[in-house]
Amino acid sequence: MRQRPESPSSTLALSRRSLGRGTIAALGGVLAAPAILRAQQGAPSRVLTIAAAAEPTSLDPHFQDHDPTINLQRHIYEFLVGQGPRMELIPELAESWRARDPLTWEFRLRRGVVWHDGAPFTAADVIASFRRVPTVENSPSSFVPYLRQITAMEAEDAHTLVLRTAAPFPLMPNYMGAVMIVPARFESTKTAEFNTMAAAIGTGPYRVVEYARGQRIVLEANPHHWAGPPPYKRVVFRPITATGSRVAALLSGDVDLIEQPPPVDIPALRANPAIRVWESVGNRIVYFGFDFHRDRAVGVTGHDGSPIPNPFRDLRVRQALNLAINREAICNRVMEGLAFPANQMVSAGVFGHDPAIPAPVFDPDRARRLLAEAGYPNGFRMTIHGTSDRLVNDEKVLQALAQMFARIGVRAEVDAMLSTAFFPRVNRLEFSFFFNSWGAGSSGGVTTIRTALATYDDAKGMGRGNRGRYSNPEVDRRIHAALETLDDGERERLIREATALAMADVAVIPTHWTMNLWASRANVVYQPRVDGFTLATKMRPTA
Repeated sequence: MRQRPESPSSTLALSRRSLGRGTIAALGGVLAAPAILRAQQGAPSRVLTIAAAAEPTSLDPHFQDHDPTINLQRHIYEFLVGQGPRMELIPELAESWRARDPLTWEFRLRRGVVWHDGAPFTAADVIASFRRVPTVENSPSSFVPYLRQITAMEAEDAHTLVLRTAAPFPLMPNYMGAVMIVPARFESTKTAEFNTMAAAIGTGPYRVVEYARGQRIVLEANPHHWAGPPPYKRVVFRPITATGSRVAALLSGDVDLIEQPPPVDIPALRANPAIRVWESVGNRIVYFGFDFHRDRAVGVTGHDGSPIPNPFRDLRVRQALNLAINREAICNRVMEGLAFPANQMVSAGVFGHDPAIPAPVFDPDRARRLLAEAGYPNGFRMTIHGTSDRLVNDEKVLQALAQMFARIGVRAEVDAMLSTAFFPRVNRLEFSFFFNSWGAGSSGGVTTIRTALATYDDAKGMGRGNRGRYSNPEVDRRIHAALETLDDGERERLIREATALAMADVAVIPTHWTMNLWASRANVVYQPRVDGFTLATKMRPTA
């Protein structure tokens, strides 16, 4: 099995090998005309235009735990604890933190911070923000799990926050890097008021001045930001979900930087002196989930369309589908060499990775035998649901899986849709075999496993990403123990054990870890990030 480098925080310089045919014809030959673009560039502008691969859903920072949305909001609002480009914890609104005792955490807040309207930032704002999170209506993916461990909050003074828990909670600093802070006066404010920009006031390096859904979001620099003004005076985010359209917009000079350029175009982009390509090892796992909770799985029938019992409840069926997947082909052909085969939820070098878990095996003959043992000698029909705009080549991955499943007698239709349509439906548990992805944060496998594999329990904030409702008491027992274990070594042992049990059970099918890619005009310098976020504060003009 080919793994990414041992350190998840290292930036990887990719080989400049040919990755396949580009989309030159589709782009009208513009890749072959770098001289035109060079002439257009001229002096660097103080306006930065970014083509985003997916559209944010809200300006309310507590509405949805959704990376494209968080990416935009990180320019406007801030966390107590930030993350650097390598996912290291860094001070943000909190200058320092410490555990006073196993049940008490202290955060010393940064002095001199003001909101966009000039009001001072204090500990009362943090407490009000945390109180607001569980009151947000119709949240498709709540931030509540990051706060459930807190039993009491106290502002000892304007710049000292104390948080108490009922049990030891070693991940408190990590979780404080997940919930953004808003002014205390907005504690009862509805999401709609944020989306009209009336309440979209933060402490961040930019303030929002225009929010036109589906078209653009315009930000202006905050001259009073505690870290100083950002490099660009104005930033425009344009959601352009089609990969070819993003590349065309970059090459024509309509935008300065694009997210997720398609791997097939990387060689031509590298060869263009008017363009720069930026990349880093990613922290995101792509995996597929099963329906464990229904007697009859949605979209699954016999070949003649007749209803059949839910086949995914049978371990042999899950094992067969897992064995049918040629991960090397996905990584080398579909992903053009810009991905790594996965056998678990976090990769080598990330906290909780278990090196003892076997490498994935491609064995369609054994897969067919397992299907026959499970009572499906001729296979069955199913639907693979997923996104067409969430990650690089996500729809192509769905199509590749369908072809691989066909070789073992499972006829799979692909239903790929925009992420804005997919996520509300998958959160309503409408699918029975579905795409998913998760970016490991600074807590590594702890949060990943708790989110994706723990038994769903809304009251305890467990399994919020477990959309197939997988449940294994032995996995749960180890996760719960890890969440209360202050010793890092023991906590990692428990997470590794939980992971090994779930992977042996084929609770989900991991396929690959992704690379993070950006492309920019030559007069833009970007600091690539392991978490894949696209932050204007980490860009600067060359002159």
